[in-house]
Amino acid sequence: MQEKARRTNQEGDEKNGFFRRLTAVSQRFAVPFLWMLILLGIACRFYGVNWDEGTTLHPDERFCVSLIPGLKLPNSAQQFFDSRVSPVNPANLTGAPHYVYGQLPLFIGAIVGHFTLERVEGGPFLGVGRMLAAFFDCGTILMTLLIARRLFSPRWALLAAALVAGAALHIQQSHFFVVDTFAAFFLTASFWAGVRLVQHQKWPDALLCGLFFGAALASKISTVLLGAALLGFLVLLARRTSWKNTLPCAVLCMVATIVVFRVGHPMAFRGEFGFFDFRPEPRFVIDINQQAAITKGIVDVPFNVQWIGRTPLLFSLRNLGFWGYGWPFLLSAGAGVLILSRRRHGNGVLLVGAFFGIVLLAVQGTAFSKFTRYFLPLTPMCALLATYFWREVSSKRQVWRWGAAATVLSVGLWGLSVGLIYGRQHTRIAASNWIAQNLQPGTFVANETDWDEGLPISWYQNLPPVSLNTVVLGSYNVDTEIKREELAQSLDRVEWIFLSSGRSWQNIPRWPQKWPMMSNFYRALFEGRMGFTLEKKFTSFPRLGPFEFPDANVEEALTVYDHPMVLIFHKTPDYNGEQVRNILEMSELTKAQNWEPRLAPKPDESKLPMPPGF
Repeated sequence: MQEKARRTNQEGDEKNGFFRRLTAVSQRFAVPFLWMLILLGIACRFYGVNWDEGTTLHPDERFCVSLIPGLKLPNSAQQFFDSRVSPVNPANLTGAPHYVYGQLPLFIGAIVGHFTLERVEGGPFLGVGRMLAAFFDCGTILMTLLIARRLFSPRWALLAAALVAGAALHIQQSHFFVVDTFAAFFLTASFWAGVRLVQHQKWPDALLCGLFFGAALASKISTVLLGAALLGFLVLLARRTSWKNTLPCAVLCMVATIVVFRVGHPMAFRGEFGFFDFRPEPRFVIDINQQAAITKGIVDVPFNVQWIGRTPLLFSLRNLGFWGYGWPFLLSAGAGVLILSRRRHGNGVLLVGAFFGIVLLAVQGTAFSKFTRYFLPLTPMCALLATYFWREVSSKRQVWRWGAAATVLSVGLWGLSVGLIYGRQHTRIAASNWIAQNLQPGTFVANETDWDEGLPISWYQNLPPVSLNTVVLGSYNVDTEIKREELAQSLDRVEWIFLSSGRSWQNIPRWPQKWPMMSNFYRALFEGRMGFTLEKKFTSFPRLGPFEFPDANVEEALTVYDHPMVLIFHKTPDYNGEQVRNILEMSELTKAQNWEPRLAPKPDESKLPMPPGF
């Protein structure tokens, strides 16, 4: 018995010694490992900046880039602030575009672009804008690191920064010149200044907090939700000092916010009487109200169809977990919230961050329009909460450090698999080249709609000469008897059908009450009953070595701009026009006139059409 006990103790000592040595090794390489992941994430943001070879296949980006050349320097401050005549107001440009984003990113892009027009690939302002988007997202990594260093040890702070650096959602958005990465940076910087304010109780931090918050609002109005966090910081400050000392900081922060927003987004106000004319600009108010109606699902626009039947919160969490962050990251952040909520005297700053994250998730996740990119400001908060979780559990058992390492490694690898997309040829460009090389001049072909990009991409500079007779099927037009006859005639004429993305076939069947015929058409097309067969498929899924991760079933905007799945169908010899008409006539058309996406019933997901081999 004594011999057995001695052996057991010896084995236990050896086991504990092994884990101690393993822990020592992990601590030795932890810092280089985390810095490697951070640098990898930064590199992914700048990799493949000209991913679409100058074709501007992101519509919002194309819109922003088209506005900048029209912006001119004002003759005076009065002209700058007077929205009726201001040369920096997009609403005054030809065509009076409806611009509902913040002006500050346009100003930054215009200023930097004028100095670097010939130095970046992708054409005037496009490459510069994308570089700026990546640069500001790197700033979000830095701000996350600075916040985390005030809450954790330097090593744990690196973990938080590495989680943001590897986030696939940020790597993707860094390749688009839109306002989201700008807004996320300024918002995170404002949060950092708020943390400093609570810890140091000094007025310069209140000033910084307001300056960055104003810049965030001037980039994107919806960042107003950060106000919930700023109120939390003021409460913490009052508890540490007094409301008498807190009030001047609150006033300074508010004044700084107003000044920066007024200068950074002057089109929000009339400005006929200069800077202090804060009357709302009517055109801007109309545009914002229209955008709000779209977001609520009241207005019927093509990109709103994708949200029909999506479960509030769960749909957003699924996209963040499966694609935007990865499940290990997201679940770690959730676990951090649970641990924090059970602490009797929790970290006040982290509580404010968790509160802001919950508010953002509740507002954006329950809205009708659930764009995943709206959650960019959530990432730093999730990184802080995930770091808090791993630090807490690792303080009790060192072996949990390996869980933290596995989490951040999974985030980095997934981010890398997404980042590598930008080094491959865009699927629409690859499909366009194939079409130009394989179809005879004069061939009749069909695209689905004028609303989405059709094929081939005719403005692609390196496209071989190609002359085709193109028919547009009008997929998003309401199904009517006229459309049914036109669709049948078009199918009789064309030899090829191009589906350049899933924007029609994935969304239209979600609303069969409006599009019973088109829903039936896609189902029959994929089942081979329309007399067309799938000839070619172009994909560019996230990939690591031999491992490919199909992602065509996530939110549309996560794939449709930079790596849509392109399907090309060819007419078969046994095509039967009469059979096609019989299939189209199987659908009973509706006579309804008013369509609100928010009122559409939830579709049966199991009956949605899927292409062959999907």
